[in-house]
Amino acid sequence: MAIAIAVVLQYSGESMATLPPRDVQRLERLFDQQMWAFGRDATRVEGNLLALRGFSRTPPPPGRDVSGTYRLREDGLELELSSLGVRARSAGGEVFLDRDPMMRQVPRVDGAALAALMRWVADYEAWVQRTAGADWRGAALGQRSRPPAFDAASMPHLWRELAARVDEGSSG
Repeated sequence: MAIAIAVVLQYSGESMATLPPRDVQRLERLFDQQMWAFGRDATRVEGNLLALRGFSRTPPPPGRDVSGTYRLREDGLELELSSLGVRARSAGGEVFLDRDPMMRQVPRVDGAALAALMRWVADYEAWVQRTAGADWRGAALGQRSRPPAFDAASMPHLWRELAARVDEGSSG
């Protein structure tokens, strides 16, 4: 499964992020892994980590084959997580990372919103390690039918590193 993102992340406003193909590939793989991790966090037997973090859940629409939506306002971001992807809104813009591998182009991506989302996910992953224990994320990723693309302990660092790359690309 791949994230729907283009090599050049375009936004019609003042912010435009450009990532080299290697970083786009890393982002796709990390996002796919993160979506799995969010799903495991929501179904954790010892307690839903998304709810513990402060997310509220809206049930799926009747008759639709999609998950409910988790929403949170934190650190100037309005976040929405669902089986479809992740949306982040800030005062400066909005970004939606689509989980659908058929969506290869993202016509408008705000580099500042994307970097803010990445930093939030990095902070969330560090919080998960502190809250659920260092072994939780690794065990959750081990439940997948394929091996993880990245070591669980490295996820916060990888998200921060990609956010910095987006920041670099947005300023150019």
